[in-house]
Amino acid sequence: MADEEPLKLTKFNTNLVKPNSVVTIIGKSTNIKAIYKDYGKYFESMGQLKNIMDTLKDNESLVIDETSPRNQVIDLLYTFSP
Repeated sequence: MADEEPLKLTKFNTNLVKPNSVVTIIGKSTNIKAIYKDYGKYFESMGQLKNIMDTLKDNESLVIDETSPRNQVIDLLYTFSP
């Protein structure tokens, strides 16, 4: 099986967070299996998640916006850096 192409994620805009938002911020060094267990429904495969995490820079995190009204996975996932 060939490596999957990582998704091109946009930066998370903290101004979009509303009081009832469900946003998860996942650091680069978090256990991939644990992330996939809890959030696997947002990824096509564990390989896709691994590729995304591998592309994050050391100061970046993966953001999952579970309250996004859009249905596309690419619209639920973002990067965040302080």
